[in-house]
Amino acid sequence: MPSHALHAQTSASQNEVRYIGVTSFNVPYGDANQQVGLWIDSVSVPLARLNPHVLSYRVAQHNYGANAGDWVIITEYGSWEAIEADCGEPCATWVAENQPEEGTPRAEKWDKIQATFLKYYSDHRDELYAAPMGRAK
Repeated sequence: MPSHALHAQTSASQNEVRYIGVTSFNVPYGDANQQVGLWIDSVSVPLARLNPHVLSYRVAQHNYGANAGDWVIITEYGSWEAIEADCGEPCATWVAENQPEEGTPRAEKWDKIQATFLKYYSDHRDELYAAPMGRAK
């Protein structure tokens, strides 16, 4: 590859920007924390993986100390518009196939962990960052 082509490629990628959403919330350590983790693993993660607008998705928990109940969800998007873009058919299909039928024991469990998740997530904090790819590894 000619050196001018490499420079053009590098310049284009250095001008590219990704958008990072950081959502944080706190869940007391114990049963509620486990239920929130179950909801995230069972619903949030699969939907994020299917969403064509999500480039990367990570969930982290504070590991040690007084903030052991802190959760952070980090989502990477390729454009500002992608942040609010609907997942569309992949997520709608997943929900239709995975949401349990009302009145079943599975639905009761689903409703319980969803209610626990929403209780603590309702107090969440969102931060959005622009991340120039020229500064990325």
